[in-house]
Amino acid sequence: MAKAFIGKEAKAYLGWSNLVETSIVDKETAKLIGRLLVEDKTFEEAVKEASPDSVFFNSSLGYYPESAGSLRLSDLINGAKDSETTLNPAVLNYCWNLALTVVYSSHKKLKDFK
Repeated sequence: MAKAFIGKEAKAYLGWSNLVETSIVDKETAKLIGRLLVEDKTFEEAVKEASPDSVFFNSSLGYYPESAGSLRLSDLINGAKDSETTLNPAVLNYCWNLALTVVYSSHKKLKDFK
């Protein structure tokens, strides 16, 4: 699947190496987005900090292609802004809402987050 996305001009593909327990996906995705959007880490740095699903499926988070490790999400966003490509407004709105959720949740205690 990763090769198909790259073949359609995606710059990187992040995903799990095997099946993943749902609770791990939820927890690690929120952390990953925080590392990429709030902390501005590279894909390699963000993925290295993800906890593997060693309980059920021994799956780990990774990225493709290998050269994408040095990319930052902020670089991709700025590159999209500078290009003549028009991004789908619905996709941009979703990303914005996701970023706001991550920032909000990182500043609130989990019990207060609704």
